[in-house]
Amino acid sequence: MAHGGVYRGPGSTIGPAPGGATTGGPTTGGAGAKNTDTANWEQWWSLNRDLHLALKDVIFSQTAATGDDDFYLGQGTKRGQWGPGLRPTQEVIHGKVVPALIEALDGQKDIDIITGVLLALAKIGDADEGRGNTNFEAVFRPFLAHSNQEVHETAAIALGVLGGQTAAPLLVDLIEDSSSARATVSRGRVPVRTRAFAAYGLGLIGHRARGEAVRKFVVHHLARAARVEGEPSRDLTVAALISIGLVPLENGNVPDIEGGETLRPSASRQTQILFLLNQLADETIDARARAYVPVALARLEQGAEPSFKDTIAARFVALIDKRSRADKILQQGVLHSLALLGDDDDDISDVAIREALTVQTSEGDRLARHVALLSLARVSARGGNGERTDAVETTRKLLLARLSKGGTAERPWAGLALGLLERGTLAGGDEPHEGTRRALMHALSGTKAPSESGAYSLALGLMNESRAIDELIPRTTNGDQNARGYAAVALGLLGARKAAPTLKSIVGSENYRPGLVREAAIGLALMGDKGAVPTLLARLENTKQMLEQLALASALGFIGDARSVDPLVALLQDKRTSETTRAFSAVALGVVCDKERFPWNSKLATDVGWWEAPATLLDPSAGKGILDLL
Repeated sequence: MAHGGVYRGPGSTIGPAPGGATTGGPTTGGAGAKNTDTANWEQWWSLNRDLHLALKDVIFSQTAATGDDDFYLGQGTKRGQWGPGLRPTQEVIHGKVVPALIEALDGQKDIDIITGVLLALAKIGDADEGRGNTNFEAVFRPFLAHSNQEVHETAAIALGVLGGQTAAPLLVDLIEDSSSARATVSRGRVPVRTRAFAAYGLGLIGHRARGEAVRKFVVHHLARAARVEGEPSRDLTVAALISIGLVPLENGNVPDIEGGETLRPSASRQTQILFLLNQLADETIDARARAYVPVALARLEQGAEPSFKDTIAARFVALIDKRSRADKILQQGVLHSLALLGDDDDDISDVAIREALTVQTSEGDRLARHVALLSLARVSARGGNGERTDAVETTRKLLLARLSKGGTAERPWAGLALGLLERGTLAGGDEPHEGTRRALMHALSGTKAPSESGAYSLALGLMNESRAIDELIPRTTNGDQNARGYAAVALGLLGARKAAPTLKSIVGSENYRPGLVREAAIGLALMGDKGAVPTLLARLENTKQMLEQLALASALGFIGDARSVDPLVALLQDKRTSETTRAFSAVALGVVCDKERFPWNSKLATDVGWWEAPATLLDPSAGKGILDLL
């Protein structure tokens, strides 16, 4: 286990491989057939699914379908808002869970328990901003000097996940490898990995900060880290660039650079954007690092002065133009980020975005074509402020053609894109298209290919196609383990209570792979059936296999509620239990008692490029990147 448990390595919707490693495809914890293609749709889903599933809204709501929020949430209905329900109370969290976690650290030598507890405490934090953070910070600081690299990396990111602004100067020292930071980590130099983890942590602090002064402090130092000279590190540069996009400043004046004014990235939202545009254009920076500038720009554009959308869109469209000589990986980053920037109206920029994406679905390289399909679907389904166009109909026609006539690699992407498109129409108040329903049902019933089956299953779940339930139920018990897991999640999105007995039998049976058990439990939770928790707890207590422990702890973290706290605390405190079981109990407690609605790293993972990612962001071989953590 690495850094408190592998969460979602590339394509690891079913689970990590033995020893914490992940494969390049969605095979880990599944049937075992390795897929080394990093350009598969499962990679995208594993990094973006949190906002689509919105599990905490279901688990902690009094009813499974009441309310709505800012994200497209499946079922075509309004889900429960983040509220009390079955969420553990602050009295339970700080009176029982936190003391048990801190006690587990006392004299602890096991690396898995230490990292699991540190991240659990960081996720818990304190519901009252500013109260309790100082004590947690004091708990984390000594571990920065730990001799084990994973431990002091975890301590660095834990300070950021905690979110207390008092830790910001310490993280800056780590990022800048200052003399005081070297003393803090008891090393001659602060390792580059630790500096990158600290940069992500600083971005998380800035994201939570309410005061503009703190945000400006964070952006100032992240901008310095992004353009560090001497020994350039792609890990650090990427961490700084992504993190800047998490910390939007207030709008202000645009500096007169031609008139001699200095561009200070931390002055306002506009200067943030101008700084990133300069980074995007700077060809002295590794293209594999600049590929992460577009997602930061697209995030900052939301809420910025309207004119900046035109500027950013024009730059993005030029980079992916067929005459552009931009590096392919940079173009792929742009294609991914355009999904956040465009919409369906007749504004010049939005028309240009849709046209450019449409061209890329045919003329880009393989990954570019597939990413463009998803981005085009999401852009076309998003309502704009201008006059509405026929974007939905045009895009639907293109995707349906690719679903029926595309190659083996393209069809699953087209199917998933159709699901996202129709989900967007649901969010906008329209009904899903009957032609799309028929096409996806036909595609699902006619395929045995695991990748296609999984994509079509999810697409039907995303578009709330209840008529697919009878086709999906048998797919949870037959065939490839990964495809079965996707079918289980799709049934959860559909609220298919008639599938509950089948999914419960999977959760309770030892004949199924642990990753499938986890997905079945998530499916049950999505449909409002919370009865899987006791079964998962019993299995976690009794199993000795690390892979199964990881999958069960992940499931408990995802779907657990207040009722799972006492048994998990008991497992953590039982020293007769194996260290890995105790460590995974700590991991699950941290997720169940998390102060945030979504996993802490989902804000980093969503819409970020996974291809050729630096190891501190995503690590397919060892599962030790920021996005691999639970």
